[in-house]
Amino acid sequence: MKHEKFDRAVKEVVAGLISTRSSEEGTVITLPSIYPSGSPVMVRVSFDGNTCFVSDMGNAHFESELLGATPRLFNTQVKDTIEEFGVHFDNHLFFALSVKPIKLAGAIRLVGAASNKAVVGVQSKLVEQTDRNLRGDLLDRLVNAYGAESVSKNVPFRGSSSHEWRFAGQIQGRTGLILFDTATGSPNSVFSVHAKFSDVKLVKNSPRGVIAVPSFGQIKTDYRNLLQQTANVIEISASDDVFKRLRAS
Repeated sequence: MKHEKFDRAVKEVVAGLISTRSSEEGTVITLPSIYPSGSPVMVRVSFDGNTCFVSDMGNAHFESELLGATPRLFNTQVKDTIEEFGVHFDNHLFFALSVKPIKLAGAIRLVGAASNKAVVGVQSKLVEQTDRNLRGDLLDRLVNAYGAESVSKNVPFRGSSSHEWRFAGQIQGRTGLILFDTATGSPNSVFSVHAKFSDVKLVKNSPRGVIAVPSFGQIKTDYRNLLQQTANVIEISASDDVFKRLRAS
């Protein structure tokens, strides 16, 4: 009896994870995975004689536009994705065509996974691009505040763990070295920068750390508190006087 109740409960959960909706155009299936926006991944199955056509209805394209991706960036991710999953793309849809019913489940999984993977790849590239731009802005600010001859760029520094980290910039402060780096609002960026400064902080006579962020409003309060455990946190738009006071303190 207990087993039967458990089995019914599992089936109810599964039914909630996967749903279908039929129309004249075909059957839309909501899959148990989500795009970075939080929207569910969906595919549509339409029948053509004895075979099926499975597509993501252009959702990957739409989701990438929402992220602010350029067509060039999206198309780069599409190329990698279709090679990995063996599906097709026609400048709008991820799809599998002439699918036999016996292979329909696999085609649904592949098209849905490809659609989601492309969008996740776009998001990752946009985060990397944002980080590169922020690091470039930081180096410009350092040069403006301290002069090019005083700023070392892309600096290696070995932490207490013996791992060699890379920092955006370094200057000589009044009381010792100061290492600079950046953090965007993404969790990966925050945790990565926190890890490197935490490791460096354990070194004897360790340099001071400064982390530049796009703006305090773009960093969650708990993330900002985490970063402040290991370094000073400033906005990239801070005045030259703020940067100069960091050197003098």
